[in-house]
Amino acid sequence: MKDIRQKLDEGIRYQAASDSEKKLINSNYKKPETIWSVYYIARCFGGYVEFNGKANRPEFWYFALFIFILNIIALIIDVNVYKVENGLGPITGVLGLFTILPYFAVTSRRLHDTGRSGWWQLIGFTGIGLIPLIIWLASEGSTKSPIKKSANKTSSDNNASKLRELNQLYKEGVLTKKEFTEAKKKYL
Repeated sequence: MKDIRQKLDEGIRYQAASDSEKKLINSNYKKPETIWSVYYIARCFGGYVEFNGKANRPEFWYFALFIFILNIIALIIDVNVYKVENGLGPITGVLGLFTILPYFAVTSRRLHDTGRSGWWQLIGFTGIGLIPLIIWLASEGSTKSPIKKSANKTSSDNNASKLRELNQLYKEGVLTKKEFTEAKKKYL
């Protein structure tokens, strides 16, 4: 039974991994041609407290749409079942508790994709800050990283960072021992 749970957990972690992480695990991995909205929603819930990395536009906007639809359904249930007048009932409260962290995480990753720090999402609390925030979230992602890298980085430094990333994936249980050793051979 433990073996089945471990295999299932590895599969779930693999599905929640980003495309670059999957490429590290399996060199033959290719991004699917057609990606369903459920894929992006699952990635957001899979990395619900992962504030590092990048999220593309579809990943963010499908997740935002999903949360919006869930909130409308929860509001309808609260009004009709619990007779709530102001719109904040038990169902919307519980839904808010379950979705606040994934939403902040995917917003932070989306801002990273546009070349900004994830802390910029806090300007949305000012009210007027929602305008630039929505513009940034809707803008096309950039290839540059908000973290500045030195220009004299060698390939050995790059290999070292890839090996550290592989080691981290192995420690988290995303990679099996066999996959780890095969992927490690490529960078040594």
